[in-house]
Amino acid sequence: MECFRHILVDGWNAIHAHPRLARELAENRAEEAQAELSAMLAALHDYDARITIVYDGAGADISVVRRGAATTFSEVYTPSVMTADEFIEQFCAESKRPQDLLVITRDNLLRLTASSFGAMSFFERAEISERAVVRAAKSNNASASLEWRKTNPFSKLDELAVDIESAFGKSPLISKRLKKKRARASAKNASD
Repeated sequence: MECFRHILVDGWNAIHAHPRLARELAENRAEEAQAELSAMLAALHDYDARITIVYDGAGADISVVRRGAATTFSEVYTPSVMTADEFIEQFCAESKRPQDLLVITRDNLLRLTASSFGAMSFFERAEISERAVVRAAKSNNASASLEWRKTNPFSKLDELAVDIESAFGKSPLISKRLKKKRARASAKNASD
């Protein structure tokens, strides 16, 4: 599994995509929504990834804010002449190792553009992971089915039923397979 060294988050897009954060934004609590998004992403950062949340800004220059002491967890506000999407696209285009980038956005155009530079989108990664899980489950199920056919656990039950029957007479503990086997043997003996 890939270990992404840098995760770029389309900030406002992520906030709009999350129901609770979107509600906070609608209630004019944008700063609370941003702080909560940062808190949600902190676990990814702590797992050894650089995180940059990019927001559309209103100033003349790029502004970088760090909510904690870590220099690898930043919020970037673009200048008013640049959107967050443009910043992320440019970052992906100029990256020396775009394959180490993971872009989190629901914006299909941004996802496609980032992918064209070699970065991977979160949803693309999720689809790959889902396919891998499905393949692993199918393989596991096939192996388990084969093992089940090789080692029928009911064969021990049949042996136990025969032992109980020989000791106590007719046993109520018998598998369908053994009943069928006995019925066939009785039918064969009757025809002979």
